[in-house]
Amino acid sequence: MQRIPALQSVAQNPPHPEILPGHPPHDTTRQQVITYLSFPRQRRGQAAPASSSSLHKRFLSSLSCACCLLFSSACSSGRQSAAQQQKKMVAAGGGHGGGADDGMVVDYRGNPVDKSKTGGWLGAGLILGTELAERVCVMGISMNLVTYLVGDLHLSNAKSANIVTNFMGTLNLLALVGGFLADAKLGRYLTIAISATIAATGVSLLTVDTMVPGMRPPPCADARGAGAHLRCESARGGQLAMLYAALYTVAAGAGGLKANVSGFGSDQFDGGDPREERAMVFFFNRFYFCISLGSLFAVTVLVYVQDNVGRGWGYGVSAVAMVLAVAVLVAGTPKYRYRRPEGSPLTVIGRVLATAWRKRRLPLPADAGELHGYHTSKVTVKAEMDTSYREEAEDDNSVRPLANTARKSKSCMVLDEMNEWSK
Repeated sequence: MQRIPALQSVAQNPPHPEILPGHPPHDTTRQQVITYLSFPRQRRGQAAPASSSSLHKRFLSSLSCACCLLFSSACSSGRQSAAQQQKKMVAAGGGHGGGADDGMVVDYRGNPVDKSKTGGWLGAGLILGTELAERVCVMGISMNLVTYLVGDLHLSNAKSANIVTNFMGTLNLLALVGGFLADAKLGRYLTIAISATIAATGVSLLTVDTMVPGMRPPPCADARGAGAHLRCESARGGQLAMLYAALYTVAAGAGGLKANVSGFGSDQFDGGDPREERAMVFFFNRFYFCISLGSLFAVTVLVYVQDNVGRGWGYGVSAVAMVLAVAVLVAGTPKYRYRRPEGSPLTVIGRVLATAWRKRRLPLPADAGELHGYHTSKVTVKAEMDTSYREEAEDDNSVRPLANTARKSKSCMVLDEMNEWSK
């Protein structure tokens, strides 16, 4: 293989070993590349490029080296940050997942958790049952609701579809409210228990609404034909009010479950314990398996029961599933690990905005240190640490340029060889 001319000249006259402190003199490859990258092309025994194509290639080579250097520095910084974080966790020790969680994870009495008696797969398995029941309930209602609205309540297709989409959209939006309540005040367990009870109440109301004959308009011979909503008597205001009350009660409960079930399940495992950390990964696999299993059961078995046995029977199965889920969840109360609420970021943001608006007419002080909480804020502490780090780096600038050159040489050696061979 033909060698690069510039590297041949460097190999014949190797630089002094002290060009890179901390490396042995026999590391000639690294030193050759450093010299090759450090000196101008004229001093390497080559003529200066005159054509625009050579200048273009040289520009691309420099740009590639710069990109590689940035990527290498970013990777190095990421590895150092991860190593520092791991050292902090090991040094802190104890607790549920490291020192940052000391006092935040407790049992149902508020005492420090005993991992031999709480959490793990026993608590997580009960939580998976709650998610399974929620999927059976929600999917069992939404997947076949349009046919009930059109065929039994004699509503138009457009209005029926609008009712279903409003129901599902409200359910997903209320998940934000459920997450806020759990983080700010109630905690995940209490939010899940309340939400599951609300969902069970809502699906029970829907079951009663579909089974009571007075909650439906009189039967119509051609209820599913084109323009049936014009020929047949549609559901009246009171009948629709009962339907809406049941649907949005289910949406309120299922929204709270959707926001907190997975997080409460992950609380049952200690992220600082390698064995429990692996179990946490398997928990999420089984969590999504329960979602798929509940959805499959709802769109097959429950839809068949609703269409061929009775609408009330189909919704009744969903109601029984949610009631059993609440009972199982409450029965496992002593077996769970609980994370205390730390407050929602939305609360802090709201307080800052309200305070800023209330004090908008106050004059801004010339010295930022006069602001309330300036010296204790996390941003200020981080800025002071960054300033201290920069000062130390300026004092230690005798070694850093050579170290940066070494990192650059490793990233650019292959690219420079490719550019030379492409000429």
